[in-house]
Amino acid sequence: IKNSLHTFTEEYIDIKFMKSYSPPFFLSLLALIAFFMLPLAVPAQFPALIPQPSFLKVNDGFFPLNDIQAIYIESELFRDNAAYLKKEILRTDHAIDFEKSNDKKSFSIAFEREDTLGKEQYALSVSPNSITIKASHPFGCTYALQTLRQLITDNRTIPSCDIVDKPAYPIRGYMVDVGRNYLSPALIKQQLDVMAQYKLNVFHMHLTENIAWRIQS
Repeated sequence: IKNSLHTFTEEYIDIKFMKSYSPPFFLSLLALIAFFMLPLAVPAQFPALIPQPSFLKVNDGFFPLNDIQAIYIESELFRDNAAYLKKEILRTDHAIDFEKSNDKKSFSIAFEREDTLGKEQYALSVSPNSITIKASHPFGCTYALQTLRQLITDNRTIPSCDIVDKPAYPIRGYMVDVGRNYLSPALIKQQLDVMAQYKLNVFHMHLTENIAWRIQS
């Protein structure tokens, strides 16, 4: 029976499918697939980004994360973002001050305000000497930092690139049903951290389902 099905499938594909469509159809189909794969075509050594940015250009060189000398904040709006960068991403032992000087040092990260960008949009530029994050709101800076986190390689370098991105959907949610399955507060906080890393912005905690109530969470 297996061999008969295999033979039937091959004959169906060879006769029915191939005769129904002309060669230009297959060429058009392949061209269409290639077109949609072009934005995803990045060098194999480039870190995978989730979600995929709307614009990504890979450049030559790497930024050495351990050599950062300064963090520049153009607006106080991004001070909390800069503090998060220093504590959660850089995790460095040596002191790094927040500065506002226009005379920027090499090996620095700069937060710049760009009001033409949307509330959750950001522009991230990485070169061998500096990193620049542009946004109009702390939300945009937050997402830029999560992208920056994903770009960090095993040897603490970041590949040079230019990225511009914004969420494709206004609501990007995650639901936890503690009404049926109790989860500890510590685990829920861990899940919230993972949500932030993937730029999700709505958390739905399903507390009750009539017969169940998990007030412990």
